[in-house]
Amino acid sequence: MLYGRFKYGQAAYSTADLEEGASTIASASAVTASGLVIKEGVSAIASASTVSSSGTLIRLGASTIAGASSVSVSGLSVLTGASAIASESGMSVTGLRVKDGSTAIAAVSSTTASSVMVVSGQAAISAESQVTPNGFITASGLTSISALSTTSASGVILWIDNAADDNTWADTSPTTNTWANTSDNDNLWEAA
Repeated sequence: MLYGRFKYGQAAYSTADLEEGASTIASASAVTASGLVIKEGVSAIASASTVSSSGTLIRLGASTIAGASSVSVSGLSVLTGASAIASESGMSVTGLRVKDGSTAIAAVSSTTASSVMVVSGQAAISAESQVTPNGFITASGLTSISALSTTSASGVILWIDNAADDNTWADTSPTTNTWANTSDNDNLWEAA
């Protein structure tokens, strides 16, 4: 673990920044985690009650956020890796971004996912009751949104971006083939 690097006029050990390894935050009651940065490793946030996570950045690794009651996640960014968010009750996910990897959002009750963006990856949102994805974008990947009861989606985009080729298609003149005065070339085949 590297503590805050020394800067002129600032304390050297003011903030902790996990460079390589694992970060686990667990509690029997409510958990609030904010400003977690992991360069290479795994982050696990769990609670027997409610979980509130904001401003988490994972460059290479995985993130797991689980709560027995309700889960609220905002500003989670996974650059290369996987993200799993689960709740036994309701869930609210805002500003989730997965660049090269996969994300799974599951809740027993209801799931609300807003401003979720998946680039070159996979996303699965499910709930046993109600799923409400708003502003959900998947660019060059797979998305699965399912609920046993109701699904209300708005602004969901599946975008498969194919690079345009640089071929030029200039106008060509029509062919001027003439078929006048040509022989038929009739061949006669007789039985011998």
